[in-house]
Amino acid sequence: DTSFYTFKKINKIQRNVTVDQYGRILVNGELFFPFGCYYSENYIDLVNQTHFNVIKGGNYLTKKKMDNIYSALQGKVKIIYALNFSSVLYPEPNTELQKEENYKKQIYDKINEFKDHPSLLAWYVNDERPSEFNKEIRNITLTIHELDPHHPSYSVLQPYGEMPFLLNTTDIMGIDTYPVGKREIRQVNYLTSKEAEKPLGKPMIPVVQIFDWSVYNQTTTGESVVPTLQEMRSMSWQYLVLKVKGLMFYSLYEIVQMDKVTPIEKRWNDIITFTDEIWKYKDVLLSVD
Repeated sequence: DTSFYTFKKINKIQRNVTVDQYGRILVNGELFFPFGCYYSENYIDLVNQTHFNVIKGGNYLTKKKMDNIYSALQGKVKIIYALNFSSVLYPEPNTELQKEENYKKQIYDKINEFKDHPSLLAWYVNDERPSEFNKEIRNITLTIHELDPHHPSYSVLQPYGEMPFLLNTTDIMGIDTYPVGKREIRQVNYLTSKEAEKPLGKPMIPVVQIFDWSVYNQTTTGESVVPTLQEMRSMSWQYLVLKVKGLMFYSLYEIVQMDKVTPIEKRWNDIITFTDEIWKYKDVLLSVD
């Protein structure tokens, strides 16, 4: 019998964004604590009032918008760019083959367009999609590795036991629980602690709830349940004691939308208060000891 194998020569390169043996993020060789929010357009002034150094932007971001964000925030804020396209944004092709080819082209085009942008931190490849999409998500990450080895992929999962089946699809793991208005707040620690040991050295950057479910008309009472300052503080530290390597907050858009329920000035002041508290300890949180 004859067997054929393909080998690739692996050259060591100096990547812009890397992960060390402790799961910490390094940007251009310097330790970096990802700390930011899910972002929609026109809220640069709000972000500028915080210590946020990351925003997660949608695939609506054009080169001009990326440049504007970079300029307005003086290059201090990195961007996680979404590659998880949906048919809402792109018309459905006529056949499955056309659909697949169209999808691949969108991925290739976006990576090649933004891979050299100075504000890029990572590529967002999965927003709560379950393990049945393993092959699709893994292919996106492998495409990123091929076209842009300088930036990792990032996935956010719901805590329902999916993490072991999606470990091979991403470089950085995320998790969201969003308990306020749905379940007991201690579930943040309970659900995350069951998952936090599974990334096998991959960094864990979870997403903290700063919105209330009534924006989607989804609460246990049917009324607005706004996360209090103490609840947002509690959720954040429940994650941090599990040695996560950064925090993201969801979501700036929903907070603005719910201004009629809770004035954004009050909500934003609370967010600034507890995120300022966390930021003081970022060097401790990144310490190996």
